[in-house]
Amino acid sequence: MSPYFEKIKSILIGLKVPEETIHLDADLIDDLGLSSVDVVDLIFSIESAYDLKVPEEEIHNLLTIRDIEEYIKNNVSLYHREH
Repeated sequence: MSPYFEKIKSILIGLKVPEETIHLDADLIDDLGLSSVDVVDLIFSIESAYDLKVPEEEIHNLLTIRDIEEYIKNNVSLYHREH
């Protein structure tokens, strides 16, 4: 697994998500049982971990762990080039 996945997994475990339910295609709400507050906490933790900002309008597109991983891959270096 990628280091991005491992970081997301670590954050989710911190949010009390059972490790065995965490996989790339897991839906944050339907499969992992996250509340909207949990999703915000997850995104905040991702932003802090990678020193980036996820615009509010993008958050609703981040439905699965894979979506978050792809967002990080596509934006972490881009964000740092622009700031």
